[in-house]
Amino acid sequence: MAPVTGFHPVTDERPPFPPFDEAAAWKKVLDAEAAWNTRDPDRVAGAYSLDSEWRNRDTFLWGRNEIRDFLARKWARELDYALRKDLWAFHGNRLAVRFRYESLDQSGQWWRSYGNENWEFDDHGLMRRREASINDVAITASERRIFGAREDSDTAGVPLHQRPPMGMDRRFQVELLPDVDWSELRRRVIHSEELGLDLATTADQYVDWKNPTVPWFDLWTTLAALAEATTTIRLAPCVAQIPMRDPATFARQVLTVDHVSGGRVEAALGLGLTVDPGYDIIGVPNWDNRERADRFGEYIQVVDELLSSARCSFSSDYYTVDSAAVHESVQSPRPPITIAAMGPRMMRYAATHADTWNTMSFGAGADVLLSDATALKAKMARTCNAVGRDPETLRHSFLLFDGEARAQGGRLFYWDSAAAADVMPRLR
Repeated sequence: MAPVTGFHPVTDERPPFPPFDEAAAWKKVLDAEAAWNTRDPDRVAGAYSLDSEWRNRDTFLWGRNEIRDFLARKWARELDYALRKDLWAFHGNRLAVRFRYESLDQSGQWWRSYGNENWEFDDHGLMRRREASINDVAITASERRIFGAREDSDTAGVPLHQRPPMGMDRRFQVELLPDVDWSELRRRVIHSEELGLDLATTADQYVDWKNPTVPWFDLWTTLAALAEATTTIRLAPCVAQIPMRDPATFARQVLTVDHVSGGRVEAALGLGLTVDPGYDIIGVPNWDNRERADRFGEYIQVVDELLSSARCSFSSDYYTVDSAAVHESVQSPRPPITIAAMGPRMMRYAATHADTWNTMSFGAGADVLLSDATALKAKMARTCNAVGRDPETLRHSFLLFDGEARAQGGRLFYWDSAAAADVMPRLR
């Protein structure tokens, strides 16, 4: 057994110290990820106690010297190593962590390695025990998902209420109704991409609910085809209606387009419209809004779990999922979730689960629209505070709506020169 040297036990500390709350546990995880991505054996080994015990796959180690030597050998053979870690559970001085990393071996083969590890810390915040189980999957260079260390803006995998405030860069989304010929719909999306718009969406009804004799294209088939026709613009429903499909099917459809698009899909969903005649046309239940909101609480749990971990078993009042398995997301750890919400229960779901909250106003005119937007934003801030989330970590998406547009030949009040100049800068 090699002697332990090189670090003074009095000055060796790694805050935060146990017992850990969730914020401290996440800091431990992200600090470890940052250190491992340096591929510096001395820096990484310094986070372990002098008498730290390791099991890494089938290798057993004791003390910092052995750990440091092991890491030096590891990174000599695992080239272009890049790692992501996520907190799984915590209690007292122990953390459970899941991770994945990618590396290139000396023969030119790329690998993605998935692992789970258990950590135990001493009173100085140093890890005194680590046990890691790891499985390797051969991948091609085109299948890589992890490129270098995590950037400050990359909050993938970090729980929503632990993320730093977002920069809130403004994005522009266009909704394109699927009631035109395919060639025209495809042209419009490609043109939207050429204009530099950020997100193209389409609707999720069986028919145009205001004009049900006009046929519409299917939501997810359309998005998959548009993914093949474009390269940069992001794609999403605006928004998917939960009565149209079960949550496991929804998650699989999202992940299918996630792969087709190379990671450009967003999972946007909401209650849907009770006035939509499409439910009767295809013979599915048209629940009232109370039941829809009840169901949504279960629905979003299944969707979030499947998009995040590609596995789910769930059973509650409305939905049962038995060992569902889907493809892992191209995006890490999952496609962004948007929840459309105006009422208090849906806003709470958005504050708890969503990356983006989508809302709207039915008011007529710029002044009413802005007043409604301001009131809704304040309401969501209170909702976020109630669930323990920093409101600045939730992106706000506001759908500009003009109920008189059809009657006026498609004219939109907010694109009038004066209204647009007033409305657009103030929707922040």
